[in-house]
Order: sequence, then structure tokens, then C-alpha cells
Amino acid sequence: RAMCREPKLLILDEPTAALSPQDVQRLLERLRGLASLGLPILYISHRLEELWLVANNIVVIRDGTHVASVKPGEISQNALVKLMLGDADTNIGAATGRSYTTFSIQATDIRTDRKLRGISFTAAQGEIVGLWGSPGSGRTELLSAIFGLRPMSAGAVEIQAKPIHALAPRRMIANGVCFIPQDRRRDGLVSTMSVLDNLVLACHRVLSWHGVTSRVRTSAKARDMVQRLDIKVPGLQENVAHLSG
Repeated sequence: RAMCREPKLLILDEPTAALSPQDVQRLLERLRGLASLGLPILYISHRLEELWLVANNIVVIRDGTHVASVKPGEISQNALVKLMLGDADTNIGAATGRSYTTFSIQATDIRTDRKLRGISFTAAQGEIVGLWGSPGSGRTELLSAIFGLRPMSAGAVEIQAKPIHALAPRRMIANGVCFIPQDRRRDGLVSTMSVLDNLVLACHRVLSWHGVTSRVRTSAKARDMVQRLDIKVPGLQENVAHLSG
């Protein structure tokens, strides 16, 4: 569903938590393919091996604080664990003034009242940035705040060098950002609605005319997504609560 708006940035929060090893492999292959086409991706995971398979850069968060930014080829998994636990030199792999022609997203000094204390990162075109930390470290809170799901006490977000004020999901979606939550059954689906309605839930504005939604256009969009993403469903009108996985 996040892909129906052809996002400029894709955020995934623990996307493999409930997937089989085969489905994990398929997902990572699709993410690498999307990144190769120029889509920047923020990928939250506590599974280190996945970051080595998919990430170009890894941002380590501990207790709501940005600890380090490293490349998978420059650090071992053991050293990364020590960074996360606070048992290593936190200057290892600190961000070093990289510059890109165009940033897709830049978050600066993100803070919330309870958890986050000044986290900054960038994601450039075609780059996968892994955010890693133990449960409770602030990973989910960070991306929820950037997407506008929880208030920030300080910080700034820019997309394509344009400041985004008064962060809110609708505004972020309009700027090409899609958020796939950690608990997709609870936060990513409307279980009383059909497969079709769930697939196009974020696309109503582009599929309607003066507030009237075209069932022909929504059905065509949903069929296209089912085909492109190889979604296994008995039919578009099937209730999503009846699906497995």
C-alpha cells in the first residue's frame, strides 16, 4: 500500500518481525531493487544480519541519542553491539560531513520530551540507512516523530532541501514519505475493510475527483499493485482480517 503513491522515501519499522526466512529474503531483494532505482529507504531492525545484507549505512541509537553512523564494511557486528550497549568508543564511525548533490531527507537534532535527545541523519537518493538499537532505544519513536505521529520538542526535517513545518502524516505523505509501522496488523491495516480499500487507503486524493472516488480507478490501481507486488489474495473484495500473514 505504501508503494501506491510512488514515494520519494520509504520507512520500514521492523518489517521482517513476522516473516518467514523465505519472505525475508524476498523482501530484502525487493528493497535492494527499489534502492537501485533511486528510492531512499529507512530500515529499522534489531536483526544485525539484515543490515549487512541490505544497508549502505547504519545509524546506531542508544537511549534516544545518536551514537554513531557507520558503513557495514567498516565495522564488525560485535563492535556494533558494543556501540549499542555503550561498551565502546562512541566516536567510532561518527558522521563526517558527507555531501550529496541532493538530499532526499535530512533530520537534524530531533528531540522529544521523553525519549529522543538530539538525533540527526540523512538519507540520500538510492541509499538504504539502517537504524539499529535495542527495544526501547528510541528507534520507533524517532521515525514516528519524523512522520508526524508524535510531537517533537525540537529539531527540523527537510525533504529535497525544503523545510517541512508542522509535521503531520498527511503533510509527509504529500511530500512523498510513506511509513510502514512495526505492528502492521494493528497500525497498518483497517481490519474491517477489504483488500482493495486497504491498498488504496493512502491514495484517495489522487484517485478521486472533487471528493468523489472512482471505483474504476481504485480497482485498477489495486489490481496493478497486487500484480506488481505479487500479493497472494483470493480477491480484492476479501476482508483483510481473513488473510494470513
